[in-house]
Amino acid sequence: MKAPLFTTMLALTILGTGPEMRADDNDAGAAKAKAEVEKLRQEIQRQRQELEQLQQDFKRPLADQLVKPSDAAKQARVEQDLANIITQLEIYKVIAGTIPSTAQGLKALVEKPEGDPQPQRWRQVMNEQPKDPWGHPYGYRMPATRSKVAFDLFSAGPDGKFGTDDDIGNW
Repeated sequence: MKAPLFTTMLALTILGTGPEMRADDNDAGAAKAKAEVEKLRQEIQRQRQELEQLQQDFKRPLADQLVKPSDAAKQARVEQDLANIITQLEIYKVIAGTIPSTAQGLKALVEKPEGDPQPQRWRQVMNEQPKDPWGHPYGYRMPATRSKVAFDLFSAGPDGKFGTDDDIGNW
């Protein structure tokens, strides 16, 4: 069991730590006392280093964790967003009779699309084009190349680049 810092310092004060502690080198008791003092000095040094490390560790990550959502939370949000966008695409299909092309993209959910396929009827189903938790627009591809449904819907992930390992999609 390690002695608390206060106890260790008190022991050093009682035993003596400075030049006033002079013992005969042949005296076994004095040698033992010197050895104990040295052990206590080393323990104080170790405890000081440990305390400094704890103070540094406490300052860094706690503030970061309180301010920034974790990657797991962002990934969970992406999955929720994808489910919501898929629902909006299904509503669009019921109204328009088709789903948007890759060129029309998710913008067709916000503004009447140009080009083919033209919707039979059109109604705005989202207020704005959705963005992932990293601030990038979601990707949309029709026909799908990775998903088992008609289209690919995905986030570029933390790196913001489509086609990398951190992409999160409906596949």
